[in-house]
Amino acid sequence: MTIELIYNPNCSKSIKTLEIIINNEIKPKLLHYLEQDLSKKFLISLTNKLNLKVHDIIRTPEQPYIDNNLSENDNDDLLLSYMIKYPILLQRPIAIKNKIAIICRPPEKVLDILK
Repeated sequence: MTIELIYNPNCSKSIKTLEIIINNEIKPKLLHYLEQDLSKKFLISLTNKLNLKVHDIIRTPEQPYIDNNLSENDNDDLLLSYMIKYPILLQRPIAIKNKIAIICRPPEKVLDILK
């Protein structure tokens, strides 16, 4: 089983999710989204795998969201451009398995994708 984990090593929920995956004897591929460039294509694919709207995968309490007066009424292209510019806006952790993904909040939600 191949699992990818959108991961932030400074996030307690990311760390706990990784721990759960490893405890299930799976070694995930970690996607350090703050260190690698996000692409529009990747983010659109991710929203499709999550079956969510673009705004639903944004961390709205983050400063770039607030400073740029973003809202759920903004169009997807604008929101995607800000997520690419400010990757901290992307929800985390997110586990990806083939054509499905899940936001692991709480971290135990990752168990749904490991079945």
